[in-house]
Amino acid sequence: ISPGFCFADGLASLALLRQGMKDKTSDGVFDWNVTGASICYLAVESFSYFLLTLALEILPSIKLTSFVIKKWWEKINIFRHDSSYLEPLLESSSETVVTDFDEDVDVKTERNRVLSGSLDNSIIYLRNLRKVYFEEKHHGRKVAVDSLTFSVQEGECFGFLGTNGAGKTTTLSMLCGMSDF
Repeated sequence: ISPGFCFADGLASLALLRQGMKDKTSDGVFDWNVTGASICYLAVESFSYFLLTLALEILPSIKLTSFVIKKWWEKINIFRHDSSYLEPLLESSSETVVTDFDEDVDVKTERNRVLSGSLDNSIIYLRNLRKVYFEEKHHGRKVAVDSLTFSVQEGECFGFLGTNGAGKTTTLSMLCGMSDF
């Protein structure tokens, strides 16, 4: 029984008693059939959760840090590999880049500006960033980020716009070093 259910059940029983729809044999608000059972369960759960919290905080062998959880998760996913380990992350030449025919004019202009080397006051610049995930179901590859090229000038604020699955989170994870690449 969850604490939320105990609280809601106690309030519902109290409302039913107030409206006269509860058993008339229980006159008191704290009777077992009105709110007594719910309060008792909440008291037992409060004590139990308090002891669990103390155990997790005090016992050093049970502490679950983010590092321990990450290592445990890596052991579970040991057979899952990114195929991007096999491919270069940044291409050195613009000749290998396949451009999209539906690419916006501004996107083409930015790509050409960065690839041409005119990076005045750029604090961040990416050239042909690519991330490919291995798909276990279809034994294929899923391209999450494909040939992303842009630069951010000093003092400039930037953000990513795009539909779901466009690679925004993957790109930021790679820039922050949170993704294996």
